[in-house]
Amino acid sequence: MTNLNELDTKIIYIFEKITNLSKVLFWDISKETGISPLGIQVILFLAENPAERALPSFISEELGITRATLSEALKTLVKKGLIKEEKSKKDKRYKFLKLTERGEKVLNKILSGYRGEISKGLKALKLRDKRELYTLLLKIISEFQDKNVIRISRMCINCVNFVKNAFPDPVKKHLCKLTGKKLSDYDIKVKCDYSKPIF
Repeated sequence: MTNLNELDTKIIYIFEKITNLSKVLFWDISKETGISPLGIQVILFLAENPAERALPSFISEELGITRATLSEALKTLVKKGLIKEEKSKKDKRYKFLKLTERGEKVLNKILSGYRGEISKGLKALKLRDKRELYTLLLKIISEFQDKNVIRISRMCINCVNFVKNAFPDPVKKHLCKLTGKKLSDYDIKVKCDYSKPIF
């Protein structure tokens, strides 16, 4: 058995509890809507990303699943009338996925249920505490990524345009070469607003 100190063990236990919370909330929404947890993640992705990213290749990459697994989930969502395909106006070869009116209603249930419950837990934290927590979580993710434990896309910490500690400023110390902006730890993006369209 790995020899961990007591504090590490406690932190790992908390992460396991948080992971379990997400699973429980996803299943609660799943039972209420009849949509699989993966389907819920797809709906969230489509709601939070521009049309040019609403393609199976981007969705499977961000969710860390195979195209075959995603394909089954997409077929189910189309069959339930929650998503539809639309041709790109810029390039007719591409079809992107879009939420239907029914899909938007399900999205509201997901946001009020799953994310709403998690948000309630965060209300107890002050803004300073939230910023510190955000920074610490980014550092943990960065460590996992450096060790190839997880693959992250569209985050500042793994972007070629991100320069860590580029400035002596204790607050706005990082640089985004793409935008030319100075960034603080809590300005670091987890979903880049400047993702390059493929068409």
